[in-house]
Amino acid sequence: MRMALTTALPILQPAWDCDRAWPAALAPWDELQYASATEPWMSWSWLRTWWECYGGPHQLRLWHWRQGEQWIACLPLMREHWHGLRQLRSLGGAGQRRSIQCHPASLSQGGPPEWAATLASALRKQRDWDVLQLDSIPVADAMLLQVACREHRLPATVGATVAQRFIPLDRPWPEVTAHWGASLYCNVVRRERGLRKLGALELVTVIDPEAAVPRFEECLAIEASGWKGRAGTAMLSNPLHARFYRALVRTLAEERRLRLMLLYCDQSIIAFRLCTQQHGVLAGVKAGYAEAWRKHSPGMVMLHLMLRQAHQAGLNEYDFLGGDDQFKRDWTPFARPLTRLRVFNSTPRGRLAYLAVALRRRLRPGPVVEVVAS
Repeated sequence: MRMALTTALPILQPAWDCDRAWPAALAPWDELQYASATEPWMSWSWLRTWWECYGGPHQLRLWHWRQGEQWIACLPLMREHWHGLRQLRSLGGAGQRRSIQCHPASLSQGGPPEWAATLASALRKQRDWDVLQLDSIPVADAMLLQVACREHRLPATVGATVAQRFIPLDRPWPEVTAHWGASLYCNVVRRERGLRKLGALELVTVIDPEAAVPRFEECLAIEASGWKGRAGTAMLSNPLHARFYRALVRTLAEERRLRLMLLYCDQSIIAFRLCTQQHGVLAGVKAGYAEAWRKHSPGMVMLHLMLRQAHQAGLNEYDFLGGDDQFKRDWTPFARPLTRLRVFNSTPRGRLAYLAVALRRRLRPGPVVEVVAS
């Protein structure tokens, strides 16, 4: 028997009134997120924290599918005005893998094709948006929704594929390190040995909310005192960023999903990594180190100690998040393909936006060709 899907068309609230929508969504959203085992940045608490800091004048759109009172899929979006267009966009920060949350029961009963067709049909009926942009979503989901949009006469483009690196830990330790080059392994061992000569080296994991808040303030100060502070990219350089991460640390700690990793040498914090843990996966959100210790590569040594600790604890994976940097490729060949999906409405501005994209692609063809459904 196929699961019948119904679409609750958008819960639309102005930013100053969005609190009415969030509490009503808490229970079914958390239940769905737990059942679907999706990443923590698809959780109610993560997105609620992000919205409170960055939502600003935008409008909240919460699309969800349900069977009776049970949610079986959801997609949180916000509507913003961008270059004269009314754009629907994913909630959450850059580099965080996102997807449509689907309950396992719906996946086993033909759910994915139905949610894509239902979403495309609902998008077609709405006239108060011009462009939908979903960033950092799995390629399979993007292609599925692209086909559904094509069937409903909504042009869609799938962008270039990017890789998000991860390290599988559910294997013997020699297999985990087998992909590390000889130079990386020797360098890590040498740096760790050098640090131990300077003082007692200790990796501490902070989970408790009362301890996490003051320790994270120390991490903020460490990051701001180095090159990120001078470049203006430290968390403290932007009041909104600092507010978001402070709130996020408190929320994750209260939910027992925080893993604030601190590397001490001679009783001083020399490196930190803000992580979250869920469903056996440890994911790195932010990292930094004390610049005075730079020549000892404390970040590299810390990552090695973290991976060893996570492996001993029986975790399944470490997720790097963010872009595909060279240092991540040095640690692992494993990556998930992610992409960006843009859907254009049949409104006059939506059609013009699509024509502009098509013309730009024709005049300036790049090495990666977008797949277009018209």
